[in-house]
Parts: sequence; C-alpha cells; structure tokens
Amino acid sequence: MLSILKMSFRISLLLSCSSLLTTSLFAAPFASNDSASRAMGGTGVASAQTYASSYFNPSLLAADAGKKGFGMMLPSATVSFDDSSRLLQASRDYFESSYDIFSNYDVSILTTLINGEGDSSIVGSFNAVATASAAVATKITSHTNVQEAVDIDSEISTLIAANENLQANMTSMNDEITRAKIVVEDASAGFGDLSDRPVQVNAGVALSIAVPSKKWGTSLHLQNDLLTGVNFDIADQDRQILTDITDDFEGMVGVATEVAGELSDVVIETAKLTQIMTTVPESASWSTSQWEDAVINGTEQDALDELEAYAAELEAQSLIVDAQVTVAQESSEDLENYDGNYIDGGELTLTEDNRPALISSLSLVGANIAEVGVSFARRFQINGEDINIGITPKFQRIDIFDHTFVVEKFIDGSEIEAIENDFIGYIQEYYTTKNTMNIDIGASKDFTYKGNIRAGLVIKNLIPQTFTSEGGAEITIPTQVRVGVAHTAKFTTFALDIDLTENEPLSFGEPTQYVALGAELNIFGHAKLHAG
Repeated sequence: MLSILKMSFRISLLLSCSSLLTTSLFAAPFASNDSASRAMGGTGVASAQTYASSYFNPSLLAADAGKKGFGMMLPSATVSFDDSSRLLQASRDYFESSYDIFSNYDVSILTTLINGEGDSSIVGSFNAVATASAAVATKITSHTNVQEAVDIDSEISTLIAANENLQANMTSMNDEITRAKIVVEDASAGFGDLSDRPVQVNAGVALSIAVPSKKWGTSLHLQNDLLTGVNFDIADQDRQILTDITDDFEGMVGVATEVAGELSDVVIETAKLTQIMTTVPESASWSTSQWEDAVINGTEQDALDELEAYAAELEAQSLIVDAQVTVAQESSEDLENYDGNYIDGGELTLTEDNRPALISSLSLVGANIAEVGVSFARRFQINGEDINIGITPKFQRIDIFDHTFVVEKFIDGSEIEAIENDFIGYIQEYYTTKNTMNIDIGASKDFTYKGNIRAGLVIKNLIPQTFTSEGGAEITIPTQVRVGVAHTAKFTTFALDIDLTENEPLSFGEPTQYVALGAELNIFGHAKLHAG
C-alpha cells in the first residue's frame, strides 16, 4: 500500500516540477540589448545612446547629429526574468510545507492502527474485548450453584483492561485519519495553487552600427530574441484524484466515529456489569452453619430469592454486554472492510490501472525572432521648429515551436520514446517558420532649459500581425506606442518613458504596461553610473 501511495506522490512531483522547469511566453516590452538603457530601467525613447537609436527611436539619429560622428554596439547579450506571478515563492512554500509533509507521510501508520497484528491495532484490541466479554458471559451462564459466589474477578479485570486499550487505539486511529485527511487536503490545495502562474524569460543578442546626421542619419541593426514559455494547466480531473482520497479518509472518519460510539456503549454496559459484581449479596459467602441458622430462623428462602435475583441480573447484564459487543464488532468490520474511491477493504489501492488518465498538460511555445533593420532619420523644420523624424523598415523571421505535452504520456513513456526515436523529426513536427516585414516610426524634439530637454514618441511594429503555428497557437506581434522625456546636463541624464499601449503577450501571460525611470551620472567622461 505504501509503494502505491508513493506512486501518487511521484505523479504530483512530476506535475509540480514541470511547472518549475519551464517558463511563460510574455509580452515584449520596449527594451534592447543595450546595457546602458537596461541599467536605466529600460528607458530610451528620448535618452538612448546613438548606437541603440534604431531599437528605441530612430529619430534620435538626427537628434544627436553633431554630437557624435559614429556609434557601434558590439554583440551584446541580455537575459531578463520576471516572476511577478510569484510562482517560485508559491513553489517554495508548497515543497517546503504541504508537499514535504505529503511525500513523507507514512500511510503504514494508519493501516497498522486499523488492522495490524496484536492488540495495538483496532482489530486486535477489539478481538481482545470480544474474547474477554465472552469469558465473562461464559463464567456467569455456567454457574449453577447460587449458594456460591461467582469468582470472575480475573475475567472482569481482563475485560476492563481490554476496553481501555481499545479506547486508546480508537483515539489514536481517529487522530491519524484526521491527520491524513488534512495532509491530502493541504497537498491538493497547494498543488492547484501552482497553476496559471507565468514566469517570464527573454534572452537576446544584438549588434548595431549608427552614423548620426541631421540630413540622413543611418543605422543598421541585427537582433535575435528567444522567448520561451508554457501554460501549465493542472486539470480539475487530476486534482479530483486527491479530492477522492480525501473523501475516502473522511468516510473512514465517519465509520470510525460510529465504531467509537458503539465501543463507548460497550464500555458503559461493561461498567454496569462491573458495578453489579461489586454488589454480591452477603449470603453468597455464607458458611454451612449460617445457612442452617437461616433455615432455623426462616430466612433461607429470602436469601435464596436474593441470590437468584442477583444471578438473573448478572446474567441479563452479561447478555447485554455480549449483544453490544456483537454490534460493535459489526461496525468494526465495516471499518476494516471500508470501500471508497481508492480504498478497498481498508487498503489504499491507487494504481495506474484504476485511476483516470492524467490530462494535465504543458502547452509549450518557443519563439525565436530574428530581426534585421535599417533606420533613417532627418531633421525637419515645421512651423519654425526643429523636429527629428525617423523610420526603421525591418525584416523579421519568426521560428515557432508549439506543442502540448500531456503528463500521462510522460508517465507511460510514450512521449519520451517519441523524442528518443527521432528527435529531429519530433521538433520539425511542431516547428513553424514565418517571415514578415514591419516598420517603426519615431519623432523627437529638443528644448533648452538648464541643459537639454528632449521629448520623444515612437510607434513600433506599425503593422500589428498575428501568426498561427502548426499546433494552433496564435503568436501576436502588436503595435506598441511609447513616449519619453529626458533631461541632460553636463554630468547627469534623467529619463522617463511611459507606455501608451499595453504590450500584448506573444502567446501566454498577461499584458504589461510600464512606466520607466532612469538616471545616468557621467564621471568626468571616464566612467558612467546608471540606475533605473
């Protein structure tokens, strides 16, 4: 039984670990692989370095004209991680508390208490009560000489001791069943709490070359972003297995409570029998001469009547005890042979054969977005004001891996076998490639106030697009609009960016919308400190 229950623990562990080893595909915010903008909280619409202009706002290529003649970003890689859904904390809480208790729970304690060997179990101690009660009844019903006291002190002592032991075992069993029920309930609740908690991860690499100019600022950039994620769905049907086990324990508690009530009646009736034993008529211990005196005094018949009434009362009460023991024994057999969803004959029988197939799944989507773009910018005079306008036409290749892994296929090994037999073919079966063109447009303007103030606006992915993978997953590249303002003095830069639109998720996860703040301290041109 213990090994069977441990199998269910392994199923729970597989489901739980799967949610930890994968991530959730998320909304792509404004960000480049530029370390400076990353360090400044992701700001850049008005404050990006020249070499990062094409990522944030192509108009900055004209805005920086005359300040820098050339900008280049060597291959730069970044990795971002977001656990705003607190999956890691929820998982840590689950594995350090509910699951730890669940996986280490020794179910043999309960089965030993119910039907183990010896009088330390319910069955054994109940049999001891039945045997002791039968011994009392036999001694009483076999006594024929009413003029002699019934010597059953030894049998009564044995019965009382057996009853006390049974009551102690009943208390222990009820406590253990209640504990087992709580353990399973907590494990089920904690397990379900791990569902629908996306973790966000983005890895990217990029390089760029930029030549700022008021007339034709130009930049070439190459960027590759790898986004991977999963929607972990813990099916209610799978959680129902734990719920059914909880219901089984609850049912056992109900039957055990009934048995405890019956046994309590046994104790009460046995106490009455014991009380009768302590009120033996005095004539039961008379000597021969005392009986002769009773004959002479005419009290012999009264003494005999008293003894006969005592014997009848004793026999009647012993029969009541015997009947109550029979009732309690039947209830005890109901507990010993309890049948439930996954308990049969008092034994937990959860196996891969008698449980429903697990339908919880991991819908995995990985998207690799490779982008090549050329930016152009020019400074225009509009109503006497200098306005910088830039545009970035870009080519994008999107490679999508989309597959739903059903937990049951990992348990039966069919999924693993398919991967091992033909890994390349397996990947190609769920692999989709899409090619597309898109465009970014940006504008900026400079003002002078205790340094330079620059305001910027950018629209990225002017053409919103949605692609459908071979597996049916929809990958969305939405239009994103952001404004920014930056103040630059001799040694400092302060920047503020605000998303005007939500950053829709590519597949899984929640939309995001950011307000970004950043600052830069220029240490005499030798070093720069960034914060954001």
